[in-house]
Amino acid sequence: MECTPYWFQPVGDAMDAGKYPPVWTVADIITGDTNANSKYQSIKSQIVNISPNGHQPQSISGDFSGFTYSSSDPNCWWTYAGCTTPKHTGLSSDQVAVPEVRLAPLEWASVYTIVAEYAGIRL
Repeated sequence: MECTPYWFQPVGDAMDAGKYPPVWTVADIITGDTNANSKYQSIKSQIVNISPNGHQPQSISGDFSGFTYSSSDPNCWWTYAGCTTPKHTGLSSDQVAVPEVRLAPLEWASVYTIVAEYAGIRL
């Protein structure tokens, strides 16, 4: 079931308490969140200065009408052209594939044992 909505009560409670920004708004550090602010200050100099694509607030909900973007795709905008290799220095390529893990029979036995122990099954 791809893209099925779900609800996680602890997140809902945090949203109700004002610990998350409202849905469909631009996220920002919540006033008084010293941990988030401290973390942001520690990484701020490493953030590449790329302007957001689109016009706010329309683009947040997917409305890019009236917005033009260079066909050279200067920012490697995945939504525009499916780009996965950043054109700005200092940025890593996107992770676009996850290799399949193949386990040998003895490794599967170990996995089975771990799962059984977690479930409280004595082998």
